[in-house]
Amino acid sequence: MGLNNVVEASEASEARLSTKAGLRELVLNFFVSNEEVEVRDGEKEAVVVEALQPPPCLQRLEIRFSNSSTSLFPSWMTSLTMLKTLEFDHCSKWESLPPLGSLPSLESLYIFSLEKVKKVGEEFLGVERGVSSTNIIAFPNLQILELTRMDGLEDWEYGNQFSNNTSSSGGVTIMPRLEHLRIWRCPKLKTLPHHLFHHLQKLKIEDCPLLSSRFEEGEGEDWHYISHIPDIHIPQERKGYDWHGISHIPDLNVGGGLSLQSLFEIVEEYREQA
Repeated sequence: MGLNNVVEASEASEARLSTKAGLRELVLNFFVSNEEVEVRDGEKEAVVVEALQPPPCLQRLEIRFSNSSTSLFPSWMTSLTMLKTLEFDHCSKWESLPPLGSLPSLESLYIFSLEKVKKVGEEFLGVERGVSSTNIIAFPNLQILELTRMDGLEDWEYGNQFSNNTSSSGGVTIMPRLEHLRIWRCPKLKTLPHHLFHHLQKLKIEDCPLLSSRFEEGEGEDWHYISHIPDIHIPQERKGYDWHGISHIPDLNVGGGLSLQSLFEIVEEYREQA
């Protein structure tokens, strides 16, 4: 659903999404041209989204190019009890993640290019402060979690009320079914809470130099937390190539679309054979 031209809540209400019992997938796309970005009204956009009110039977939701703040996140989100897949893409003004941990059916969560988010904190779990946490499960069915291009993200911790190192603390269990975790291009992110790793089958960390160092195989200070995971992909930052000792190569013809990386690998192989 393209919403770049919808400016009033009344227009959104006319869509009568709440009555569409057969609706299973919904994409809310607020994309506009570069010239229009600066004049968009984020608060009005939030009112429009609130008025849409999709039915609780919805199973997949994508929100793209939202210009509203996280504090104006739609109240109907937590009523989507059958939602299985959720994707946020280029929500430029969000400074925190919405409280999604109470969604009972959520299996896959994809978060792209939320560049102003600096911390994943306890608000993400959707557990209110002061509420008895006995037997509470945050993200009870989440199996896939991917964070991509979170350039501002520095910390992932929940504070004193929740433990960052166990899947259960004070009666709160966090992501007990998580199997697939991918973190890509989060250059400032320092570490990850250890509860994420307990049941993982696949872990990918790419273009995250601080994390790559921390979880480096056999050497990183947190490697022992992930060594049990069957499928791990954490390429280390290439530290550069040493040309010392390669003063002469008899004949080297580079062509056919050979990449620079491949060239360096050929040189390294020649050095070993020399």
